[in-house]
Amino acid sequence: MSALETSRIQALARSEKIHRPATPVRIVPVHTRTLMRTFVELPWRIYDGDPNWIPPVKNEMLKQTDPRKNVFFRYAVAEHFIALSARGEPLGRIAACIHPMEGGRPATEKGAFGFFEAVPDADVARSLLSAAETWLRERGMKWIAGPYNYCVNEEFGLLVSGFDAAPAFCSTYNPPYYRDLIEDCGYAIQSRYATFGITRKDGVKIAPAIQRRGQDVINRLGLRVRPIDMKAFEEEIETLRLLFNEAFASHPDIVPVPRDLFYRDFAWARSYIDPRWVRLVEHDGKPVAFSFIMPDVNEIIRWLNGNLRLWHYPFLPGRIRGVRRAIVLMIGALPAAATWGVGRVLAKEIVEQALACGFEELQTTWIREENWQSHALVHCPPFRELKRYVILGKALV
Repeated sequence: MSALETSRIQALARSEKIHRPATPVRIVPVHTRTLMRTFVELPWRIYDGDPNWIPPVKNEMLKQTDPRKNVFFRYAVAEHFIALSARGEPLGRIAACIHPMEGGRPATEKGAFGFFEAVPDADVARSLLSAAETWLRERGMKWIAGPYNYCVNEEFGLLVSGFDAAPAFCSTYNPPYYRDLIEDCGYAIQSRYATFGITRKDGVKIAPAIQRRGQDVINRLGLRVRPIDMKAFEEEIETLRLLFNEAFASHPDIVPVPRDLFYRDFAWARSYIDPRWVRLVEHDGKPVAFSFIMPDVNEIIRWLNGNLRLWHYPFLPGRIRGVRRAIVLMIGALPAAATWGVGRVLAKEIVEQALACGFEELQTTWIREENWQSHALVHCPPFRELKRYVILGKALV
């Protein structure tokens, strides 16, 4: 039996809970600090006793949801809602977001829902999704899709297979019954994704062939591959941003990222990054491709249990060096370079640096079902599928 089939059986086994008689639910917009803290802390109730859940860092999430502290809200608007019982107990949460495309593209009429959490109660889920739908509809949106926390460049996706292990950094996690809760509200799958992994033992076996193919491309094209220059960190991050935006300009999932937002996502790495994790491929002195691996810091986030204090900071560098699993955070190439076989160069660099840095396991982030180039690499032994995710949506009529 496949992992996906097992996940569906688990969800159906809980259907009696999901479809129990409706509970009186009150939906409240989050407009106070007290309610926002309740919004942030609600998952501790949902995942109590779940060994695979990774608690978010509360202070960081409070910053993320605060328009005064998160530069994302220079480009987007959002509303947050909490579901409360008749006695005022939190039963669920959701956010609705409108994130127009930047870079001169016209804004779409699609809004997003995200940060969805709910007890196994159909009425709670229906009330939360209805609140998000109404908020988006009132602002001219004709379609809703999610989960996106807040947009496609952030965490996204509903886990539908692979509940038996903790997620890697930047990947989402949820109970199996969430899919039924959302689909029962009229949502259908819009896109599918999967993550894959390989162990160090297997990586050593395939490394010579990957290195040989990658080096052949380097020699044929006269490419130069180098690590990031930490002395010019801001300039290097801008180079990555420009490469990222051009590499994914036609990608159906990804929108261009403005400079301040891209830098926000990587500023934290300045004190902890190993230059070997980032590889830039250059042709005639111009960058044409990049890769970025990093330790799976979810191991550290689990240790923090939602609380990052001042006394934790001295221990973080040692903790990061001790992480044994790496993730491929970003990888991309300019459209022209992609036709040269530069993907083989990136595969070579990723494997070499993962082995050189001593990681025992390497995982991908989301790979869309239609991304045949990436699937051609990971859909063969010794890679193994780890988790599956979906995006669900429906028309706002």
